[in-house]
Amino acid sequence: MCCNAGYNTGIVKLTPSDRKQICEELNISNNSLTNSLSQLKKLNLIQGTSGTFRINPAIFWKGDAKAREDLLNDASFELLLKLTPKDVKIKD
Repeated sequence: MCCNAGYNTGIVKLTPSDRKQICEELNISNNSLTNSLSQLKKLNLIQGTSGTFRINPAIFWKGDAKAREDLLNDASFELLLKLTPKDVKIKD
């Protein structure tokens, strides 16, 4: 998706033919791609529906710094990361 992101927008359009190509390149089903996109949305790494997505500019940006800053100031993206080593159990 990053390779296809629009300059200064982070917008990626996934047409049915794009989806087919991605699935073939990654050797995955269309359902797997759909599930992966849903997971990226749940993680707030992308936003969007119906084949048009925007990559969270806090994660990836293709464009000039001013446009990114403006988008970050106006956008409603929020990124929360919780990293836990596999062997360690953390009690809440």
